[in-house]
Amino acid sequence: MKIAIVDDIREEVQKCCSLLADYAEKHRLEIRAESFDSGEAFLSVFRPHDYDLIFMDIYMDGISGIETAEKIRITNSDEVLVFLTTSPDHMQEAFHVHAFDYLTKPVEQEQLFRLMDDVLNRLTKNKNQPKLTFISQRDEISLLYSEIISVTSMGNYLEISALNDNVFKTRMTFSTISEQLMQDQSFLVINRGILVNMNFVANISERSCIMTNGVHFPVNAREFRKLRQTWLNYSIAQIRNNALERDIR
Repeated sequence: MKIAIVDDIREEVQKCCSLLADYAEKHRLEIRAESFDSGEAFLSVFRPHDYDLIFMDIYMDGISGIETAEKIRITNSDEVLVFLTTSPDHMQEAFHVHAFDYLTKPVEQEQLFRLMDDVLNRLTKNKNQPKLTFISQRDEISLLYSEIISVTSMGNYLEISALNDNVFKTRMTFSTISEQLMQDQSFLVINRGILVNMNFVANISERSCIMTNGVHFPVNAREFRKLRQTWLNYSIAQIRNNALERDIR
């Protein structure tokens, strides 16, 4: 298991590494932790899917942990992100970047061990994620639902935008793909021929749906309030589901 710890306080990093080592020994788990003293240092080496878990301090010199997380989410929505901080003031911002959890320092052993149990459960579930398979330029492409940012109708073909700036074109019909993807609650049709993954939605206004990668899509004006509420409900439900799963444990 590969873990990144992004924190500019050396003592906090050492404590986290010590607790992780204790957890690894107890559960006979191999854990490799790498530390970074700034968001900039981490982003300089970050590659999507490279880490199973990222611990992120919020208050750091240079760009903050929230800003660092926003840059991570441009290319990846799956990395398990946990904020470590001395204040709960930024909890709302943390969940906007789909944080898995938000731990207040100093982190205690029981707290971190319980978190690690939840993370391992999440990673196990992710191995069985559904995939969308289609033909693009004679190649068979298979994408995890969680990797798909948007699907748009472009005349006689569809354009599928995915993580890592990947864009695929396919002859499948919009209705065929949307019917399949919308079996997953994270997808939403915001206008005719436009389907988005709500995990990558930064905001929905009366005129447009703003994605985390900066792309703007037009929104069905008549359905604006309903669409925005659906997105907000989804975001809140994700937070509650994560909290409920942890409480059950």
